[in-house]
Amino acid sequence: MSAPPPSGRGARRLLPGAGAFFVVLLFVGAVPRLRRKQALEARTHAVTEAPLVSVVTVKRASASGELLLPGTVQAMREAALYARSSGYVRRFHADIGSRVRAGQLLAEIETPELDQELAQARASLGQVRAAHALARTSLDRWRAMVKDSAATRQELDEKEAGFEAASANLAAGEANVRRLQEMQSFGRVVAPFAGTVTARNVEVGQLVSPAQGGGARPLFVLAQADTGRVMINVPEAAAAQLHPGSDAEIVVQSLGGARFTGRVVRTSGAVEAATRTMLAEVDVPNPNAALLPGMYAQVRLAVRNVTPGVLLPANALVSGPNGPQVALLRGGRVHFTKVELGRDFGTEIEVLSGLDEGATVVVNPSDAVAEGIAVRAVRAEKP
Repeated sequence: MSAPPPSGRGARRLLPGAGAFFVVLLFVGAVPRLRRKQALEARTHAVTEAPLVSVVTVKRASASGELLLPGTVQAMREAALYARSSGYVRRFHADIGSRVRAGQLLAEIETPELDQELAQARASLGQVRAAHALARTSLDRWRAMVKDSAATRQELDEKEAGFEAASANLAAGEANVRRLQEMQSFGRVVAPFAGTVTARNVEVGQLVSPAQGGGARPLFVLAQADTGRVMINVPEAAAAQLHPGSDAEIVVQSLGGARFTGRVVRTSGAVEAATRTMLAEVDVPNPNAALLPGMYAQVRLAVRNVTPGVLLPANALVSGPNGPQVALLRGGRVHFTKVELGRDFGTEIEVLSGLDEGATVVVNPSDAVAEGIAVRAVRAEKP
């Protein structure tokens, strides 16, 4: 005998329970899906908001390289010529740009007061010579009288002392005349060596006098630049490798980047404590006078780096109160580290410590790049 069908009231009681069950199942399945969607959106938002930075991988510098140092071209010889006696400029025979030989007359100075002093000294010398001659004659006469016992030995000693005094006066008078003659000769200003007049500060009729103090202006400035020289300050790291005889290349940008071959002729042999550099002189032949004294030049030297550092792009360096730093990229985040710098090659800088070969660094970091921040990295294009 079959069971009777459920009544309508029982069926109606089962419908609300089944609906609640399905709602619970839907909620349980939708919550994890919603959470995964929110997490994905959060990650996407974080990636989208992370700053975009350019990065490069640093490499170790070559053991053999070049050292480019600034310097100024100087004449091999340069002299400022001053007046040694007071007087008036009668005429000058050379001007700026004049090439002169050694001993050539540059200017004439009239010295009327000195001329009169010399005339007076010569007249006084004549008097002294006459007195000296008289003293000699008297001495000879008294010596003869002593032999004849006509005079005492004491009187002869007095005459000998008078003759010695006259001889001393004669020597002093002759020395004074020679001194004034030398002073008079300074009225002729001559070139001490062959060269080019680079400055003239005299005019005809101008009163000149011996230089006193550091503010006096020279009459002429003479330079000999057949061989130019460039003084350079060599960093301490390369000082031990530089010796007299080392080859050097001089580059002058004002001459269109013209290059000249030179040689290191001497070094100071000591490192200056204040600058940690050693002074060296590079001489360069200049037969055509292409190099002018005062020109800016760069001296290129071949050096070998015993302990080469890594090369860092100059635009990756960050200056701060704690010294130079670089922004390293590790695990997608930025970390600043302090570095010790070496040679400056212009577009690149040598890092001696604080940075390892193969490290990834941020170039041109903006203000948004801070310690520990997550970033999006792209490789910087090589220049």
